[in-house]
Amino acid sequence: MTVETQLRAAYDHWFEAAMAGDPEPFNEMVTDDWVYTDIFGAVWDKAGYLDLIKSLAGTGLVMKLTDLTARPHGDLALVTGEYVVEGLTSAGKDLSSETRFTALWTNSGGRWRSLAHHATRRA
Repeated sequence: MTVETQLRAAYDHWFEAAMAGDPEPFNEMVTDDWVYTDIFGAVWDKAGYLDLIKSLAGTGLVMKLTDLTARPHGDLALVTGEYVVEGLTSAGKDLSSETRFTALWTNSGGRWRSLAHHATRRA
């Protein structure tokens, strides 16, 4: 299985968990010092992101990966791509967007984990 195939599968799992509002898979999918910059420019650490994911339970959020390219560099992979989000947070904030992203993943013991993820609305 190629690195790109492995990371596509990881994002599929990520989106399934986010749409379900299930933070548990993220304990293994992101590093403890993970950092996320969202489409609004807010910066999240792992704990804050897990709280955000919990708040998405029952909101009907829809996420779909539409493009992904992985560039392996030893135990690291630079990932770029695009996904579509439709829905609101439990507080009513609209998350709908066509999103471009850049992410850095690390492979340790045969397991890919995200180190950083930066998202921006597609122009």
